[in-house]
Amino acid sequence: MRRMFVLFSFSFVLLTGPAYAFNNELFVKAGIERINGTPPAIEFTRKSPDGKMVSLKDFRGKVVFLNFWATWCPPCRSEMPDMENLYKKYKDRGFALVAVNVQESADTAKRFVQKNGYTFTVLLDSNGDVSAVYSVVYIPTTYIIDKDGRLVGKAAGAREWGSSPISNLMEELLK
Repeated sequence: MRRMFVLFSFSFVLLTGPAYAFNNELFVKAGIERINGTPPAIEFTRKSPDGKMVSLKDFRGKVVFLNFWATWCPPCRSEMPDMENLYKKYKDRGFALVAVNVQESADTAKRFVQKNGYTFTVLLDSNGDVSAVYSVVYIPTTYIIDKDGRLVGKAAGAREWGSSPISNLMEELLK
């Protein structure tokens, strides 16, 4: 009886291109998980609390900060002032902040946003479909989408979005 051994060799290649040539350490320092392979962001269209239909594809060509949140969530509420400051700092440089309210009414989300003076885009995920497609297990969860519409980072849990490591990462992504 002959025994045959077959050796399989696998090589893994991290897909990188000019847009991804920056140091992955920026993600680590910012506390953001790098998404390998940079899959395309899943497109969706939802209403804003004011009833306007907005699509993720409307932001193509910009770095998109896609955040899933709810008004009853203390960590969500605590990170929102930093999110507003991040949005104001970079909005004129090709940055969009889209905050998807998960399973709350338009009135609840609208009152919260108006009370706090937030100016970034807020969309409603009343039935939880979008958060399910993005595999959001708990909130807040944030995805970073590059200018080409590809997922490059994920942060589960609240962050200090005004920190220097976040600014360094954003500066690099916006180049």
